[in-house]
Amino acid sequence: MALTFDDGPGRLTSAFLDCLEELDVGATFFWQTRYLHHKRPFKRALANGHSIGSHAHKHRDLTKRSFEEQFDSLQTSVSLFSTVMNHEATLVRPPYGQYNKETQRAVDQLGLRMIMWDVASFDWELKEDPEKITRLVVDNVKSGSIVLLHELPQTLVALPAIVHELRQKGYHFVVL
Repeated sequence: MALTFDDGPGRLTSAFLDCLEELDVGATFFWQTRYLHHKRPFKRALANGHSIGSHAHKHRDLTKRSFEEQFDSLQTSVSLFSTVMNHEATLVRPPYGQYNKETQRAVDQLGLRMIMWDVASFDWELKEDPEKITRLVVDNVKSGSIVLLHELPQTLVALPAIVHELRQKGYHFVVL
């Protein structure tokens, strides 16, 4: 099963990397490149075995854009991965998980692989309830699941319990 984190990099990215390192867990991050610059801990994330994919340049619903706009957003993101991180983006997750045929065509033309999820933590809604986030993840995971999480304070609080309980159930974590 895979833990994935959307909407970074941000002020909590280093704390998430610390937590994942303490838990000895690899994860996959999907970052908006509008937040990407040389001071972000992308080198550390990659050195620790995590993967980083594109979450487009800005967090906008791609399906409300023309093919050209979708392609440009994804191409800008891929280019910034290369120039800022010296890293080739191969994975993409569209903002809000929304995509259409035009999105898929842009993804294909850029040689990317779209990654979605089958377990949503609803951490963006459960700001005051890390225990509920833990329950939603642990109670809905199955073999091969991809879990949607975000770089949010409540998720950081829930993460150790999520990992501990999933390990108790016999799950192993993979990096996409």
